[in-house]
Amino acid sequence: MSRPFAALALPAALATLLTTGAPDLAALAGRASDEALARASAGAIRGVVRTVEVRRDPAVNAPYTHVTLEVERAWGFGASPRAVELKLLGGTLDGETLAIGGQARFAAGETVFVLVDVRPRDHSLSVTGLDRGKWTLADASGLRVVRRDAGEAPGTAPAATAADLDALGALAGTVVRLPMPGPAQAGEAPGGAPAAPPPAVQAPVRGRWHEADWGVPIAVDSESGGHPLFPGGGLGQLVRAAAAWSGRSPLLVQPGVLRGPRCFANGEPDDGRISVTYGDPCDEIADTSPVLALGGAYYSTTEVRVVGGTAFGKHTRGMVVLDNTASKFAWLSTGCYEQILTHELGHAIGLPHVDTPDAVMSAWLDPACVNRTESLPLQPADLSALAEPYPAAATTPGPPGTPGGLTAVVSGSRVALAWMPSLGPAASAFRLIAGSAPGAADIGQVAVGTPGLVVDGVGRGVYYVRVVAANAHGESAPSHDVVVVVGDGLPGAPIGLLAAAGPGGAVRLAWQPPPGGPGVSRYALLVGVSPDRPTARIAVAQTSIAAQGVPPGTYFVRAVAENGAGAGPASPEIMVVVP
Repeated sequence: MSRPFAALALPAALATLLTTGAPDLAALAGRASDEALARASAGAIRGVVRTVEVRRDPAVNAPYTHVTLEVERAWGFGASPRAVELKLLGGTLDGETLAIGGQARFAAGETVFVLVDVRPRDHSLSVTGLDRGKWTLADASGLRVVRRDAGEAPGTAPAATAADLDALGALAGTVVRLPMPGPAQAGEAPGGAPAAPPPAVQAPVRGRWHEADWGVPIAVDSESGGHPLFPGGGLGQLVRAAAAWSGRSPLLVQPGVLRGPRCFANGEPDDGRISVTYGDPCDEIADTSPVLALGGAYYSTTEVRVVGGTAFGKHTRGMVVLDNTASKFAWLSTGCYEQILTHELGHAIGLPHVDTPDAVMSAWLDPACVNRTESLPLQPADLSALAEPYPAAATTPGPPGTPGGLTAVVSGSRVALAWMPSLGPAASAFRLIAGSAPGAADIGQVAVGTPGLVVDGVGRGVYYVRVVAANAHGESAPSHDVVVVVGDGLPGAPIGLLAAAGPGGAVRLAWQPPPGGPGVSRYALLVGVSPDRPTARIAVAQTSIAAQGVPPGTYFVRAVAENGAGAGPASPEIMVVVP
């Protein structure tokens, strides 16, 4: 059987076999059983949707859709709740939508049966397997059940009744237990006739990368090191997965750079890139869930293009997050892993699931992938889904893509900078931006007409430089910083920066001195609430620091070493999540 993909999931049978030995491939030929999905769930609920509301979670700065259910029957709860709130990643706020591939959708007034699991970060409840864990009761008698929002392939959806769902509910909570119910899990249903629920916030359009219309490629960045369970971090599989979507339409997808960890709860709003992260850094996916990975994208609901009669919002950044539970990946071949990445990148470029079982964008991972070293090729159903937002058509003028390959060569006080223009529309000019910290622009900017610049008489110090390309139609997103160190005697970057956060805002950070080079007299931490955007500098005398009462949230931290000659370059950035 197979696991839901985006929900990307593996065969549920394989999930069970991971604890007992090598999988029996013959046993994996079918589709995932609902019984296996129920056993992986912490609980189950049958009830009526009363409210659907999108709110931003300030702890992680991401939109979540909150669904309140008036409970008719529940399984797996210590006490029978009258109302339960589900918290689903994604939604529309302030003119921007976060769309998660395969996410369950709810409408006020519908009667539903849902399997639930527990989000590790805050113990809120979500739907097991995304849309695979939701059913809608189509009539009051319960004799007809619509399986899920995302349809099954023709002829594959077995008949189901409310009694069938009750049998699934009895399996929930037998292996995974719910925590003690709290306000978000077991509230009181309103007495009397319920008030008219607020309308659900639905995105008026789908999302796509408008850059495809003028031939600008979309970069796919990877967290440094890649996935620890695959040779070379699985970066070769990521390159192939990106290439699978490129050249089959006007959309161009190409490998990007190595970055720090990202998740759906962070990232620059104008990033314009797809980030792939391993290890679920924001604790979004339950360890017991069948979900292996999440893919999706943010898009603007105000910057809209009509393509083939459908309105699409402009994607601003895409993300793929893989889970941190090693047992979920232990028996995957490189072919399975590459297909996971190809599927999730499909969601990050705006594609939904398709109903064809043997397609890459099917909701289920084909268990036959364990016999392959490469992904299943894109199938006709995948190419048809791709052609809807990205039909073959002549490109239109647009701004240039982000320049790549920025390098700096220092000789005394002379700095030579060079870079390569991106594919797509030509750049007529470039703008170099220099700052005293990553992402800063406090030192200055200079415009040049060609991809290169030599500057003499640069003063001693450490500079963070990026480049932007421009033409008559606008500017590109900035490149990533290159660090320019001018002058002898400056210390190198600290290494091995680590952090631990605990209850009560307790945070400890530690690092090692730069290996070799000039001596260090002190250190400083660069801290921000967005990647590559430090807003505070904390002086530290030693190679560690401990603090109490740090407000909950997600922080991005680098360390720098200093001596009498000045401050050296910053260490790689790490993310610190304070519960």
